[in-house]
Parts: sequence; structure tokens; C-alpha cells
Amino acid sequence: MAEKVSHLENEKRTLEQQLQNQTEELAAARQNIQTQHTKISTIEKSLLEQKKEIENLYSGLKTSGTPRGGGNYERDKKTRRKSQQLAK
Repeated sequence: MAEKVSHLENEKRTLEQQLQNQTEELAAARQNIQTQHTKISTIEKSLLEQKKEIENLYSGLKTSGTPRGGGNYERDKKTRRKSQQLAK
């Protein structure tokens, strides 16, 4: 009988440890999901900004034949760099 109790106590400890490990894994997974949601939101915002910029440039091309503001290489370079960083 004592042997059976000892075996059950060991099994209980093992299960408690497994539960603790799974709880920690779940917390890490939730954090990863939150991080991914944040990245997605940032990318979506960037895409909307880029879409507006493209629409503005296209509108400028249609009305004047040149991009509004004559194009801005440095601004465009910053936008591309930002997009590349967000994609990581």
C-alpha cells in the first residue's frame, strides 16, 4: 500500500511539473501572438500610408505629368528603408 501511495505521489509531482511547463509555454505563446499582432498592425499602417502616397503621386502625375513636389528622392529612400525594416 505504501508503495502505491509513493508511486501516486511521484506521478502527481510529475503531472504538476508538466502543468507548470505547459503554463509557461502558453504564456510565451501568448506573448509571441501579441508581438505578431503588433507587427501586423504596424505593417498595415505603413501599407495604408504608402497607398495614400502612391495615390497622391499618381494623382499628381495625372494632373501635371510629374509627381507632386517634383519627387523627393530622400523621402522615398526613407520610406523604402522604413518598409524594409517593418518587413523584418
